[in-house]
Amino acid sequence: MAVSTTTATELTREQVANLLVKPLEEASKFLAAGPRIFDTAETLRIPKLGAPTNVSFVGENEQIPEADPDFDEVVLLPTTMKSVKTLTRFSNELARQSVVALDAALRDRLVTDVAAKLDSQFFSASGDGTTTPQGMFAWAGTQSLAVGGALTLDALLDAEGLALAANVDPAGLRWVMQSRELVKLRKVKDTTGQYIVQPDVTAGRGYTLFGHPVIVSNRVPDTTGATPTARAALVDFAQVAVARDPRADGEDPRSNVRRLRPAGHPRGGPLRHRAAERRGRGQADRHHHLSDGHRGEPAGLAWAGHHRPGGGRPSRSGSEHDQRHGVGVLPRC
Repeated sequence: MAVSTTTATELTREQVANLLVKPLEEASKFLAAGPRIFDTAETLRIPKLGAPTNVSFVGENEQIPEADPDFDEVVLLPTTMKSVKTLTRFSNELARQSVVALDAALRDRLVTDVAAKLDSQFFSASGDGTTTPQGMFAWAGTQSLAVGGALTLDALLDAEGLALAANVDPAGLRWVMQSRELVKLRKVKDTTGQYIVQPDVTAGRGYTLFGHPVIVSNRVPDTTGATPTARAALVDFAQVAVARDPRADGEDPRSNVRRLRPAGHPRGGPLRHRAAERRGRGQADRHHHLSDGHRGEPAGLAWAGHHRPGGGRPSRSGSEHDQRHGVGVLPRC
């Protein structure tokens, strides 16, 4: 029988999206912040406007001056970009004796580890954009403000002022900082001992500073040098683009999860494997070889060099997650 989406549903892209891609977007603080995500299997070029043109008022019968607009682009996910990969193997014995759903536990572990790796890179000040994605503190075309010491409320207002001077819509701005810096800012008091930063009782869950939500991530790195200081950012994530290749393994165009099985291993995971074994034993109990009097293996149930689950030799069943990401900032500030 030919393999189809019915007999191998664990490989369909919809299943992968529900099990890994969507949970990963929720677990990663960077991806959950709202950047525009593009799924692509090749280099992505996003056009953007360059410098503004000179527009003037023109009267009746006057010659309209020509304008030559300047265009630019953001190039994401070059062919040299490396992938985030992880591989987990487990035996049939572990799947049978586990007191919890093993596939769910491995999936949660997989999502947590990959999300941590992505956030560490996306919130960093490293990355060349060629083999690894650039972190937000390494992006070109952004504004910077030298604080020269501990982060203060005045520095946050100065950063907001830079954004407003660049005609950035303040409605979509978000702060990004470590929990250490957020706590320090919330501890600032006035001369009467009252906290200056008061929580907004009408707001939902989370923190805000000067009306902007705060993304708290301890993966934001400090500056380097003899006296490192903290980093913080004011970002409109709607102007950030992430290119993602969920099929970076290059083998199955529909999926970014592969089941690793030995040659001849029947389709399905350990549970299906054991179910097939039980069905085979039941058939073998009902059919006997009259020639030699012993129970035979039913036709169609082939082990082909694979030991049965109870044989003490582990099956190389497992899952592999493989994705490539490229990150770029769209606006020119």
